[in-house]
Amino acid sequence: MSIVIEENKRFSDSAFWAAQRAYYDTEGIDAWAADVPFYVTSNPFIANCYANVVIRFVQDWIVKNPDSEAQPFYILELGTGPGQFSYYLIKTLIAMQKRLGLTDIKFRYVMSDFTEKNIEFWRSHPRLKPYLDQGLLDFAMLDLENDTTITLTEKGETLQAGSLKNPLVVVANYIFDTLKSDIFTVEKSELFESLTSLNTSPDNMESNKPRDWEKVEVTHKASSINGTYYDDANYNTVLEEFKQNLSESHFLFPIATLDAMKHLKAISNDKMLVLCSDKGYSTLEEQDDLEYPELAFHGSFSVMVNFAAISRYFKKSGGDAMLQTQREGITTAVFASGLHFSDYPETSLALDHYIEGFSPGDYFVLHDKICNDNQKLKLEVYAALLSMSGWDPYVFDLVNERMCELLDEEVDTDTLEYLSAHMQKIADNFYMVPEVEDCYCNIALFFHEADKFEEAIPYYIESLKYFGETHVVLYNLGACYHELDDNVKALDFFKRSLDADPSSKDAKDWIKKLENKSVNNVE
Repeated sequence: MSIVIEENKRFSDSAFWAAQRAYYDTEGIDAWAADVPFYVTSNPFIANCYANVVIRFVQDWIVKNPDSEAQPFYILELGTGPGQFSYYLIKTLIAMQKRLGLTDIKFRYVMSDFTEKNIEFWRSHPRLKPYLDQGLLDFAMLDLENDTTITLTEKGETLQAGSLKNPLVVVANYIFDTLKSDIFTVEKSELFESLTSLNTSPDNMESNKPRDWEKVEVTHKASSINGTYYDDANYNTVLEEFKQNLSESHFLFPIATLDAMKHLKAISNDKMLVLCSDKGYSTLEEQDDLEYPELAFHGSFSVMVNFAAISRYFKKSGGDAMLQTQREGITTAVFASGLHFSDYPETSLALDHYIEGFSPGDYFVLHDKICNDNQKLKLEVYAALLSMSGWDPYVFDLVNERMCELLDEEVDTDTLEYLSAHMQKIADNFYMVPEVEDCYCNIALFFHEADKFEEAIPYYIESLKYFGETHVVLYNLGACYHELDDNVKALDFFKRSLDADPSSKDAKDWIKKLENKSVNNVE
């Protein structure tokens, strides 16, 4: 016998969505440390792609509207999460401004989420604090499914209809797949709403709620639609296109995403650029002959994004859309409200190069292949990958062990020096989140294995600062100082390493050896 949680509800009204919000609100930043994937849309490569599109769009806009340079361009990131992508994008935008001589342009970056715990994490993060102090960065508590204005937590300013002079740039990575959707069925040229019921076993219930939502069974019932389904005519027009073009299928309709876009269109005075990357369907045709949608669980859950429906909505409401052609991996899309890409040549060129060309999804496929291939590649291949990644700490951590193994073999001196010269860029890209790997230690190990002991020491010191006094790092510092003939410091670090791990025979042996040497030298 199973327990009925709810019966015959629109999927957008399902209890699943409330449970998901409760999960993120309870876990805060720890959600991304434990379960929720985010690397694929939070790396230096995708930040560089977005920064190029944003810069070119701003340049195009200023050419058409010269007076706009006096006003700030707001960049609003939706569902920011840990903030790693924010750091990379802000950092890249500022660097591009300087290189292009565009320092007169004023950017205001707004990180947003619906839970206060995430804002507290951002506010105290050392990588974000300089931008916050300079007034380049602000935060907002934003409930995408309900809020129609945006209040900035630091300056107290409210973004609302009429308040912005320039277009609003919106970043939405891995967020649309977590917003409420409805489910529809097309069968024999008829459109039905799909009502959902939820059931689970009694032993999965606690305080009238499921303990494990992954164990909840979802059943569907096709129900006739009388008249128009939504209040928005554009939504209904998009639904009609699916009805007319699908033979038989079950598809998700991104109602909360479209409502959020409508709210942002109003705030931006119908002048908006939206960049997003997510898992989803780019075309209407690939949604034909689908079974009922499945939920992907990862602490919370997610669904496939109906980019085809979002694209049609923007176009029907006077805007534009550009989706990368269908391929393996995540989809990147760019939407525009109140403007058309054909009127913005620099933007169009950037879209062709960074979205339709070698896209964030293409990069991830290649990165995944190289990082997880068991075949031992040459050092220069890993150097090329790191360069392509924008000197990404995550990629470096994945390949560093293999790189260090290669340093024991005969390596090309030029490649070694090239990598050595760029290690600081990897360190500069390090962003602290819960459970992150110790990138500083890994950089130090690279230098250590290359017998560059003097270069290794500062990174071991940074490791101690961020990750505490671990035996390995303290011991390695002792070894480095010994190689540099500074046995006073070497002895100190070997003793501290023994304090961290009293069972370490190696540390004891070094302490004994160096103390004996010191005594003999005195004698």
